[in-house]
Amino acid sequence: MIKNRWVIYCRVSTEEQWKNWVSLDYQVQSCEKFANTNNIKVVNIFKETYSWAFFDRPQLTILLDLASR
Repeated sequence: MIKNRWVIYCRVSTEEQWKNWVSLDYQVQSCEKFANTNNIKVVNIFKETYSWAFFDRPQLTILLDLASR
C-alpha cells in the first residue's frame, strides 16, 4: 500500500520579503498548522532563499528528485 507523504516547501528571495512580508519561519508555521488541522503527516521541510527566476534551486532540486521516485 502506498502512503501519501507530504513535504513543505517555503521560499523567500529578498530581504524585504523576509523582513516585511512573510518569513520562512512564518510560512513553515502556517503550513504545519494546516497539516495538523487536516491530519497530514509532513515528512520533510524545505526552506529556500533563491529567486523564482532560477530553476536551479538546491532545495527545489532535492524536492523534485524525491517526488519523481
